[in-house]
Amino acid sequence: HARQYSWEAYAEDIEALVQRIAGNGPYFLAGHCTGGYVGMLVAARGIRPPSAVAVFDLFEPSAKDLELLTSLAAPSRRTYRTHAELQRAMSGYPGGRGMSPDQRTILREEIFRRRPDGRWVVTPDPRVVMHGPWRTADLASRVQCPILFIRGGESRKVSRIDLLLTAMQFPHGRVDEVPGT
Repeated sequence: HARQYSWEAYAEDIEALVQRIAGNGPYFLAGHCTGGYVGMLVAARGIRPPSAVAVFDLFEPSAKDLELLTSLAAPSRRTYRTHAELQRAMSGYPGGRGMSPDQRTILREEIFRRRPDGRWVVTPDPRVVMHGPWRTADLASRVQCPILFIRGGESRKVSRIDLLLTAMQFPHGRVDEVPGT
């Protein structure tokens, strides 16, 4: 769990990571939905802007979407009696497929906590969805690098027209679509 989950905090984390990995060299950012929004924010901040940003299936969540996300981030009542039961549950987690045992341990320790009664429980942090409103239009004039908005051709989250309207706000924005996805 992080100290805070603001858009600025996410951008600062990316900037610190980029500095560590890329130094002063050029770099590119790509992100899905929220990650793409953070990429646009990093570009708009101008502290260490990327050479280009790719944003996949960007949609600004409605109040109803945010309510659903908040409910999903609420602590779960589901517990796991044994470590083996927890491991079976984790094996069904799509993000965990193909992970090494060490990576699974890190994931387990980040997501689950062992209660005093020995049971394992999910410990989400509801603050993760409390990062503030999206301000894509406000970012548009400050993003000077090329930005590619990519939409899955079968996406139910974002329409082609909405994405085109968003991309038109950016000086170097364009849209591409991946058919069949």
